[in-house]
Amino acid sequence: MNQNQEIGSMFSRIAKRYNLANDLLSLGIHRRWKKKALKILQYQRGEKLLDLCCGTGDFLKVQKSGIGIDLSFQMLREAQKRISNSLVCGDGENLPLKNHSIKKIIIGFGIRNIPHVPKALSEMYRVLTPGGRMVILEFSKPRRLFFSKIYFFYLNKILPRLGGWISHDSEAYHYLAKTVGAFPDGEEFLNLMRKEKFKNIKMERLHLGIASIYSGEK
Repeated sequence: MNQNQEIGSMFSRIAKRYNLANDLLSLGIHRRWKKKALKILQYQRGEKLLDLCCGTGDFLKVQKSGIGIDLSFQMLREAQKRISNSLVCGDGENLPLKNHSIKKIIIGFGIRNIPHVPKALSEMYRVLTPGGRMVILEFSKPRRLFFSKIYFFYLNKILPRLGGWISHDSEAYHYLAKTVGAFPDGEEFLNLMRKEKFKNIKMERLHLGIASIYSGEK
């Protein structure tokens, strides 16, 4: 089993309780972040939209259009219960889409789960139409020292226990803590976007830097 398959299998194990866990562990704040990301996306009706790492379909439920791609078949099965969009089981490093075929791309809390982030950014750039827009919502590391210590204590010690209790799979939440710590956030991620030739690049930190929204255009 390769790395992508392992990640897909892990998310499939927690798919049925994924939405409940997200709401409880974030106190519902993740929904406010997603609304903000959609606003920054500037989606217009009729545009071809891709929700990459779509999970259970939160973004597509709001937009009522577009295509969703995710590694986890069980996540897509949960999404099918909520939305009628076209859903494809696939990974962000090899998008099953033609060049210049998508006008808008959104990805929420998924980019850090892709083993080779530069490859995923390259693929997103490839499928975007000229002038197309990409928005990425992802966890990041708070910069204020005192708050950062509290945050990482919660992330590493408390979250896996709570997440494990809710989802019956603490391993997935240990994985979450590990990937948040390892993800190249902030200016480092903006530099990755620049290397893939995205322009009009911007970043907005949310809730003292717990999460960030990155945007760019082709």
